[in-house]
Amino acid sequence: VQGFFHSLAPLAHAGAGEIPAFFRETCAGYLKALSSYGMITEDAFAYSVLPTPDSVEHALDTLLSYQIPDAIFCTGDLIAIYVIQHLNRRGFRVPEKISVMAMDNINASLLCTPTLTTVDIDKQQMGTEAVNMLMRLIDHDTSVQYPYCQLLPGKIIVRESVMYRHNEESDRTFSM
Repeated sequence: VQGFFHSLAPLAHAGAGEIPAFFRETCAGYLKALSSYGMITEDAFAYSVLPTPDSVEHALDTLLSYQIPDAIFCTGDLIAIYVIQHLNRRGFRVPEKISVMAMDNINASLLCTPTLTTVDIDKQQMGTEAVNMLMRLIDHDTSVQYPYCQLLPGKIIVRESVMYRHNEESDRTFSM
C-alpha cells in the first residue's frame, strides 16, 4: 500500500512506484477542490510515499531542502502522523510553521501531538456501497461499469494540526 502527500512548495516529484486507485482518486478530488478555489499553481507538487517512517522522512527532507510549505495534505492519517513526527524532530512546529491534514480518521489521529485534522469517511457506508456493487455485479446488472466509482461524503474533523494563515495577496474564504 502506498500513499501520497501534497505540498504547496516547488519540487520535482519524488516517486515510490505506482499509486493505488484509492489514493489516486483521493489525490484527484483534493486537487480538483484546490483548483475550484484557484489554489493550484505551478509550484504545487505531489509526492508518492510508502506509509513507512523512512519513505515519508526521505520525501519530507527532500521537500524541506527546497522550500518550507505552509501546508501538507496526506491521503492517509498514518502518513500524516509520520509527517508530524518528522517535522517535530526537525524543529518545525505543527501547525505554527506547517499545517498538516489527512483523511481517514483512524484512532491514532488522536494520539499524535498535535492531534491530526482529518477527513472522516463513513466506513460503514463505504462497506454497504461495496456490498451493493458486488451484488449488482453478481446479478449481472449491466448498468454497473468497471471500474466502478461511488463518491461518498466526508466530514472534516478539525483538530490541532491546522492553523489559518492570512495571505496578504489573496484573502480566500472557504465553505463546504
